[in-house]
This record gives sequence, C-alpha cells and structure tokens, in this order.
Amino acid sequence: FPIYGSVIGPNAITTELTFTTDADQPFSHDVNATTPPLAFTAMGLPGGLILNPTDGVISGTPSRSGIFEATVTAIYANGQNPFEKHTFTVTAVPPQITIRSLTTTSSTSTAIEYEIIAPGGEDPDVFLVTDVADKGKDLYGWARRIEEGAKGLGVYTTTFGDLTPGMTYYLRLMARNTAGEVWTGATSSVRIQPLL
Repeated sequence: FPIYGSVIGPNAITTELTFTTDADQPFSHDVNATTPPLAFTAMGLPGGLILNPTDGVISGTPSRSGIFEATVTAIYANGQNPFEKHTFTVTAVPPQITIRSLTTTSSTSTAIEYEIIAPGGEDPDVFLVTDVADKGKDLYGWARRIEEGAKGLGVYTTTFGDLTPGMTYYLRLMARNTAGEVWTGATSSVRIQPLL
C-alpha cells in the first residue's frame, strides 16, 4: 500500500485582492495568509488607509478617489515573504458642506465662514450665492455669485461686499464634484444687512 504524507507548500496570502469602496466612508479588510506570519507590511495604500502589521487588518477612511495598487507582504522567519498586489478602486461621492457663521464686517459687507466637512474623494468646486429673493438651487438664477474654486477639507471665509444696508438677503452655498452637487440647508439662510 502507498504511504501518504502531508504536503506543505509555500506560504501565500489567501484573501481577496480587489476592492471597490466609496471615498470618505470607513473601510476594513483582514489580510490572511496560509500560516500566521511574524508581521504584515504594505506599500501604496490609498491615503487614509493603514495596515496593522500585527493582525493584517487594513482599515481607515480613504480620502481620495482613484485606482490605487498596493503591495501587501507577509513576513516569515524563514525569509519566505509572499506578497500580493491589492487593487483599490475608491469612488467619489458628493461632498458634505455647511455654513458655520455669518458676520457683519461693515454696513455693506458680510463675511461667510463655511466648512468642507468631507470633500467626497476629490476637492469640490465651491460657489456662494446671494440675492434679495430666494432662487433655490438655480446657480445661475442668483444675482450674485462668488466662485471659490476647488476647496479641500477645512474651514474657509469669504466676503460678500456692496450689500445694501437694511436689505434682506438670501444666501446659499453649493459644492460639486464629479459625483454630484450639494447645497447648504433645505432653504436659504436669511440675512438682514444692518444699517450700522
């Protein structure tokens, strides 16, 4: 009769290698190998993701959209260190924005402090609009617009000038990237320009 023995092959990474996830959303994946390694390493992970070298968990919140190729390696005492290319496709999502405050800087100007809470994977183009009537989400229907350009995560301040004292103004903020556009609030912020 033949005698059968165990067959031991080389160590290898045995988990999924391709991922699709949204920007600004939590992500987690356990990297596994045929036998537990001493440690794991990774190079080229998307920004916002890290690899725990002890347990092989890739986790975090990817901050930029795009396709990223990372090399993950399992380290063994015998010097046999298998590696695999992991491909991450991070898709853009609409940004998240808010108006933080409105401050009168003179009888004819108001400073608007706003925040990009989450860019959505790519820096959105930001527009502030004001008018004496609420024009809703019609960007070009508003009498006055300030185009701030592409803005990343953070707090910004801009000023509307040449306002008429004693006049009521409606104000909104819009941000858009390739995934879509968002406007602050369900309705416009109303601001009465003081006479000072």
